[in-house]
Amino acid sequence: MQNRSGNNRQGPIKHWRIHIGAHKTATTHLQDTLALHREQLAEAGVDYIPRQVFRKKKLKMGKGTLGWRMWFGGMGMRRKLNQSLDGLLGGLDTVLLSEENLLGSPRDLLTNPFYGGAEHRLEALASLGKQEELDLFLSIRSTEKTLSSAYSHVILRHPLPENFKAIAERTLRRPPRWSDLVARARKTIPNARLHVWTLEDYTRQPNDIMRQLCGVELPVHKSLPPPLGTQSVSNETISRLEQLDPS
Repeated sequence: MQNRSGNNRQGPIKHWRIHIGAHKTATTHLQDTLALHREQLAEAGVDYIPRQVFRKKKLKMGKGTLGWRMWFGGMGMRRKLNQSLDGLLGGLDTVLLSEENLLGSPRDLLTNPFYGGAEHRLEALASLGKQEELDLFLSIRSTEKTLSSAYSHVILRHPLPENFKAIAERTLRRPPRWSDLVARARKTIPNARLHVWTLEDYTRQPNDIMRQLCGVELPVHKSLPPPLGTQSVSNETISRLEQLDPS
């Protein structure tokens, strides 16, 4: 396997495979599994960039607060992305990323539509796929479970002006649709092939999902337990938390 420590690109990237989330769909477990099999992926011709390495580069996809300026959908995006990652890549033609924050934050799952600013963020990837192959992957789950899981994630880190019952009742009167997010992603990045799976698919058939994501046979013989830091609390626990004295 080629050394990743230096600038050893041997040609332009020919194929991007990018998992864009969503949050609370076992993305951390998927990323940890990919990192565990990074050497095996490289031997199969796929260069996986771990989330810690990618996030350290501060390649945020939102407007305004960027680690560096980019032109949405333009050549500047491709040039900056290639320059920033160049020293991390092992010279392989196919690059795999998994970063749910490309869509937004977990709080954006408590709105209708899901990830209302997704177009602005995904537009940064629009230039990829004009000269290279681009496959985008989206993982989803049922709306009700998405709401409770996202709420429990957010409330343990940041205060919210509404309790879960109010948010759930308002949202479920007119539930946001994942198909809307899929349509917006397709419109924003028409050159990409978009693949969608559910959390239940990943739970039942992780090897099949990994094969679809990586584009190569990857027997996942090393299993990982669910990460403790991202596990959701139950609806009952949410209710009990909200009854506590704020002080």
